This record gives sequence, C-alpha cells and structure tokens, in this order.
Amino acid sequence: MSQSYQGWIVVAVVAVLGLLYVWFSSPEPPATPPQQLEKIAPKPTTRTSVAASMERCTRQGDTVEMSGSVKNTGTTRVSRVVVETLWKDEFGLVVERGSVYAVGEDSPLAPGMSRVFTDTTRHRRVTRCNVEVADYWADEPRP
Repeated sequence: MSQSYQGWIVVAVVAVLGLLYVWFSSPEPPATPPQQLEKIAPKPTTRTSVAASMERCTRQGDTVEMSGSVKNTGTTRVSRVVVETLWKDEFGLVVERGSVYAVGEDSPLAPGMSRVFTDTTRHRRVTRCNVEVADYWADEPRP
C-alpha cells in the first residue's frame, strides 16, 4: 500500500473513534418522574364451566347404577346441564351411552354449587362407569 492510502485510513479510523467517543460520552437526557396514571378497574369476566364426576358405580342383580355430581365451576348460573353416562365393559370399551338432565331449566345451578344425579342400565357386559358433561346453558346475570 502506498503512504497516501495509509494516511487516509488512519484519519478515517481516528474520526470513527472520535464519533464513538462523543456518542457514548454525551450525557443522558434527564429522567422525567413517572406520571400517575389513573387505574381502571377491569370489567369482571363471565366464565362458564361445568365439571362432572362419577362417585359410585355398583351392580345389584341385573341393574348397574351410577351416581355422580355436577359442579358449576364458572362465574355465572347454568341450567339445562346434560351429562352423558358411559357404560364400559371389562376392556374399557363403551358398550352403552345414556343421557341425564342433571340440572333442569327451572332450577339453575349457581356458581360453586353442586347437584347429584343417577342413571341405571341393565346391560350385562357393563363392569365400569364414567361420565362427561355433554351440554349446558349459561344463564345471563339479571340486573
């Protein structure tokens, strides 16, 4: 390289270093105190959720009886809760299904409350029981 190119390279490196020094050594703008913001209370959310549990599955003669409960785990009333009863054989295969209205239209279930239900079958191969929530209606809160 010739001497003139080396001189320009040295000048460019010194200029870049000078700009970096000025950039990083400049004082930061003064911090402004945080403003007090008005807190807005969140609107209460409406959540609907229903859980079903089987509590007993017993055979007496030709009849198998299942009893369980449904619980409103949401924040609003529910009605018309339908549970599907699953009757299984010894291998866990569903051999019969049933539907039970656990909560009717005329007596809604308040949040946190539970209600019991029962169902029966005469299927000979049933050895196990299970239950699932099939459907429910959320009742709008009344002012």
